[in-house]
Amino acid sequence: MSNLEEMALAMVGWMAREPERLARFMAETGYAADTLKEELASPALHMAVMEYLLADESLLLQFCAESGTPPELPARLWQREQRRDW
Repeated sequence: MSNLEEMALAMVGWMAREPERLARFMAETGYAADTLKEELASPALHMAVMEYLLADESLLLQFCAESGTPPELPARLWQREQRRDW
């Protein structure tokens, strides 16, 4: 995964495999199931997903371990996106 959109979509897919995990994300971010589906291409959703997992280290490390993602990559992609916004 080389960009934030790919990473965020992989994270959504990973969360969706565990309904409790996805429900917690939706409860904490305010996304409803139908809105989440509609917003899959939205940069705002991508950032929300990244920020959600980055705020919960144990969840982030689970995602990284299960997806084979280097643990430093999500933060690096998020930081790159933050710099682009400036």
